[in-house]
Amino acid sequence: IFYCRAIWRDVSESKNTGEHSKNILEKPSYTSIISSFALVLLAFERKCVLKKSRAKADNGNLVVLDRCPSLQVGQMDGPKILPSNFITEFLSKLEIYLYQSSVRVDLVIKLEVPVDVLIHRNKTRNKLGKESVNEIKHRFNLFKNYTALSNDTKIIDGSAILPIVFSDSILSIIRYLNKPRT
Repeated sequence: IFYCRAIWRDVSESKNTGEHSKNILEKPSYTSIISSFALVLLAFERKCVLKKSRAKADNGNLVVLDRCPSLQVGQMDGPKILPSNFITEFLSKLEIYLYQSSVRVDLVIKLEVPVDVLIHRNKTRNKLGKESVNEIKHRFNLFKNYTALSNDTKIIDGSAILPIVFSDSILSIIRYLNKPRT
């Protein structure tokens, strides 16, 4: 998965600022063949993770994942290939199929945070290659419309202090598990 993400993102670090030197906000008009293969592998991996997770959940385990695929093209954790020829067209269809045929998760807990809080938190992070303010704003706007591949979604205020966010998340899981099944 790390190789796939590295090929797709193709970002280099600036030694002086620690910020990305490539502007990922510019929308490409197409996806290269190599990046398309990487994105298909990533979609396949996500499908396999969901399948294994579903099997564990069906055996009575509580499975918590930090990512959940989406069916929205171009959205975070969703299909991203922009075809330009018959090879990338085929790979795009394969990528979309892999996401569409993935198992739905039972519950997604979506943490919503105001963009100014995200920018402040990013400034205080100890991380190489931090996202720029523009990248944070761009992802924030993309994430507003994010719809996870799930049966149910619970939205929680992620700007609260961590213990409150954690307890709200746990309560949401408990409520979901206690709901009568039809």
